[in-house]
Amino acid sequence: MQIAIVGATGTGKSTLTGALGTARTSADGAPAKWMVTEAPALTEALTRDLLFQDTSFYPQALRLHRQFSLTLLTGLDLPSAAVADGRVQPTLFDQRLRQVMDGQAIPYAVVYGRGQDRTDCALQAIAHHNSRAPTRPRSAATPWHWNCDTCSDADCEHRLFRALLKSASVRT
Repeated sequence: MQIAIVGATGTGKSTLTGALGTARTSADGAPAKWMVTEAPALTEALTRDLLFQDTSFYPQALRLHRQFSLTLLTGLDLPSAAVADGRVQPTLFDQRLRQVMDGQAIPYAVVYGRGQDRTDCALQAIAHHNSRAPTRPRSAATPWHWNCDTCSDADCEHRLFRALLKSASVRT
């Protein structure tokens, strides 16, 4: 499995990439079956879009990004994420990145926490992704979503309750 790490400047992408590279061996010494890397093409496409309104790099960046099975988006919860690098505001970058990934049905999970907590959150997302039963191929109309009990996304909650109602419907 190929995993991409994306996020705004100062959100710990490089640190998480290194931590997941170290975590690739399990307790019994067997290597995990994933490769993790930062996704520079998608980051560059977003930066060009936000700074210069140049969207010409998106097709190539998205084509390259589709190699990845899972994308981990680093959250804006680290103190360094509040500081812009002089190019793009982190919150603006994060919002646009989510729009692009949602619009393109790119599967992703947001990881939060500091230090080992952030690594554990990423490992949990990877384990969840690996535990899913094979389903029909994703299309742009059916993006992947991870339902969780701590999500405060109204759309996510609506999808969850709608799915529960379908499975528990009354038969006459």
